[in-house]
Amino acid sequence: MIKVKALFSFCTKGFILPRRIHSGRIEAKMPSECMKISSEGRNNGNLSLEEFTKKLEDCNLNEKRSLNVEEDENFASLKEAAELMEKCRIGEENQNFIPKRADYITWDEMHMGLALLTAKRSKDPHTQVGAVIVDDDNVLCGIGYNGLPRGCSDDLFPWGKDKEVPFLNKYSYVSHAEANAILNCMLSPRLKGTRIYTTLFPCNDCSKMLVQVGIKEVIFHKYKSDSHQSLSSKVLLHHGGVKIRQFKSERKSITLDFD
Repeated sequence: MIKVKALFSFCTKGFILPRRIHSGRIEAKMPSECMKISSEGRNNGNLSLEEFTKKLEDCNLNEKRSLNVEEDENFASLKEAAELMEKCRIGEENQNFIPKRADYITWDEMHMGLALLTAKRSKDPHTQVGAVIVDDDNVLCGIGYNGLPRGCSDDLFPWGKDKEVPFLNKYSYVSHAEANAILNCMLSPRLKGTRIYTTLFPCNDCSKMLVQVGIKEVIFHKYKSDSHQSLSSKVLLHHGGVKIRQFKSERKSITLDFD
């Protein structure tokens, strides 16, 4: 059988030659058909190096299909594959391991950027708020913005803030962004231990929900001066074991192009 260890000498100039093949030679014992191909050589067969090595690879692959992994020395272990990658990475002549892009956005910037973008969906003429919930793997769990419940026309309800007539006050009908983000992922069991990015510090009603569903951290963009409501929110979050921090970024903006 062909031994995988011979593979480690074939990583130069960013190109990995096919397995166990080097200068038209096979490094170990091969199946009969593959041996015949090798003995003919690439020059006798008028083959280029690429054609010759591919022909050998195809032959080896066909032979390998009939073997069990445990019996096949042609099957690389996880450690051997990792060692090969490291050998390729440190090779001075290898050109594939170029430095990664340096100006990519952070997870915080991505999630808050999505919250800000989501806020653009709000129909509220006074305040537009967006919120996203993510888990420890930075996977999106829920998303929402301040607005009316599903099925309610944005054109048929009041958007004013007349405190003397609650019936004609938007707060009687509009759900906050944080609440909608939670409600929109109620079908997911992954809320416990997640964190929420919100463009505005949550009110006390939303904070009740955040604590109740087990969200562990609130990252907010903007906040209003302390009021009875915001202080109540902070007390709820404190006793609920929820951490808070304000979003910080060295970037002034993130531009999206549709071109």
